[in-house]
Amino acid sequence: MKVTGARQNQFLSQPPHNIVGALLFGPDRGLVKARAAALITTLAPDIDPAFGATVLTADDLITDPARLMDVMSAMSLLGGTRLVRLRLDHERSGAAISKILKEIDADPSRVEAKLVIEAGDLSTRSTIRKAAEAGKNIAALGCDPMGARDRRQQIQSKLQELGIGISSDALDLWIPLLEG
Repeated sequence: MKVTGARQNQFLSQPPHNIVGALLFGPDRGLVKARAAALITTLAPDIDPAFGATVLTADDLITDPARLMDVMSAMSLLGGTRLVRLRLDHERSGAAISKILKEIDADPSRVEAKLVIEAGDLSTRSTIRKAAEAGKNIAALGCDPMGARDRRQQIQSKLQELGIGISSDALDLWIPLLEG
């Protein structure tokens, strides 16, 4: 399932109940990480950071691609939601990962955990991206760099959350200094 534009914020705060995993990708790794954190709090709100989350990297799957499915299928010893975070720095095991994503999407009852994949910029030819975008139970969210309007809105909401006021003119002068 491809989630784009304004639907992304809604998805991050209220993902559909059938979603078992999501691929977040884009050139801005900080934005990918922030959106993954937001998604994790809604997908697995009761997650125990010490025992409920498993972190894998692409290197972990090079020698044993089936490890992802093994970890996804393992039951929680303590109950509650389990989470698997997969951090991809390269796509060397892309074919194997996309095959597993297709298996999970075809039969989500086989897995016991939620999956959040964080990746860099993936081309439209990426097998992992294609598998996630074609899925019904797995979502793909492209994390494109924020435009000026989105950046302004994010800064205003954060300042408001912190109880800090700023005039519109001051904000106009400050925003360009934050780019990059």
